[in-house]
Amino acid sequence: MASSGGDRINFDSLELSLIDSGIHSMRDVPLSPHLHSVNLHSNYIQRIEGLERLRNLLHLDLSANQIARMSGLEGLVSLKTLNLSCNLITAVEGVDSLRSLVRLNLSYNQIDDVSGLRSMGGSGYQLVQLELHGNKLRNVTHLQRSVVMCSSLRHLVLSQDGSSNPLCHQTGYDQELLSAVPQLETLNGVDRYGRRALPADVMDVPELEAYLDFLVSGGSNNVSISSDAQQQPNVKTPKIDQMLERFRQRDFAPRGSTSVSATDGDSNTSSRLATPGKSRKAEDKLESAVTEQDSRLAELEKEIRRLQLAQFKMQTGRSPGQPRSPAASSQRGELCSDGEPALTQREAETRSSG
Repeated sequence: MASSGGDRINFDSLELSLIDSGIHSMRDVPLSPHLHSVNLHSNYIQRIEGLERLRNLLHLDLSANQIARMSGLEGLVSLKTLNLSCNLITAVEGVDSLRSLVRLNLSYNQIDDVSGLRSMGGSGYQLVQLELHGNKLRNVTHLQRSVVMCSSLRHLVLSQDGSSNPLCHQTGYDQELLSAVPQLETLNGVDRYGRRALPADVMDVPELEAYLDFLVSGGSNNVSISSDAQQQPNVKTPKIDQMLERFRQRDFAPRGSTSVSATDGDSNTSSRLATPGKSRKAEDKLESAVTEQDSRLAELEKEIRRLQLAQFKMQTGRSPGQPRSPAASSQRGELCSDGEPALTQREAETRSSG
């Protein structure tokens, strides 16, 4: 392992990130059993190993390495996201113990065999999103038979950003897949009605995963927010702000409904709500849903603030309001001239309206 890697390790942290650190073997990495997140992106790792004791691990990123086989994953019983993109993998295998896995990214490999996914069939598995673009899959029937028993699978990506699979050039392959795998909701980011689906970018931020679940399906009384959220630094978070804005614009209709979303225009929405005998009920339901979602958004943003505070302290070694050295000031391009982090879009709007 590169000598510079050890200098960046916080052994008390639940997260370990050694990106582009010249690592050739995972045996050289201090993998503690308490870790929740490990990111070893862009190294020279050829073999997955040393993970036997990481039963609490939730997120593993081994993308952009030189891994040829999916092995050594047996002990990861709590793992929720696994990123093995940009490697040398040719077949999906060794995933039968990953019962908690929600998202699997295998894009940009050399995969032509996904039969190993059959071992993830049944109600005991939680795989929701599978990314396979940039591979060598040629047979639609083979793919169908491999994923049809993955009962939780909702989102499958075979083509994205100009990278696909040979089978994507077959006329009607998408309709054939959607017909054979009824649990799928989106294929290549498009739902069964031809509408572009909301990207799941928030899953790339492990700390927010539990709060996204709360936002979508929980109630505002089910989560206790730390008092530290009231002391947060105002760090710029354009990606989070963009995700929240997209969520605010989502359709509140039940899953599977063919009703027009709010983004389709006010005229369509008004027409839908004006149905005789149902307008008042539908309007009340929509208003209640909007109020509930706003409440959940407020709780989520409080937790985002707490995470920002922790990140701010880790990066600067100080709390908001404390003086800092001129050298530190020159290295923080996102700070305002008064020495404090900039306001997020939502807080700026709140203060302006107040």
